[in-house]
Amino acid sequence: MKVNRKIQAELVQNLRDQLAEHHAGIQSYIDKIELADTVEKVMEVKWDLLYSWVIDTPITDRHCYFCIELRYKGAKACYNCEYGKIHGICGEKGSDWMGMSLAKNELLGEIEKYYQLGEKY
Repeated sequence: MKVNRKIQAELVQNLRDQLAEHHAGIQSYIDKIELADTVEKVMEVKWDLLYSWVIDTPITDRHCYFCIELRYKGAKACYNCEYGKIHGICGEKGSDWMGMSLAKNELLGEIEKYYQLGEKY
């Protein structure tokens, strides 16, 4: 399948926009860590950084070649998606995208579970 340059350009721009937003957020957390006057504050901000890093994982329709392609085609349903034909329709149980989304949520849960907040060092 040959790439559609218009779709490719939009995807690349969306990823660049996400990168810029992500970078600004990360820089903000680094600045806060640099200004922290307690280890507890460092750990609190680091938790925020870790959590936001996972949240920012680019697995949305803005970051998918096939979702962008369907919008250009005017398709309203994902059932015409070439990716979906192989990997399952994204929002449906058992699809590969749903697996990634669930894994992302599990990782967020693990961060909440194991990253200790409120401890005194």
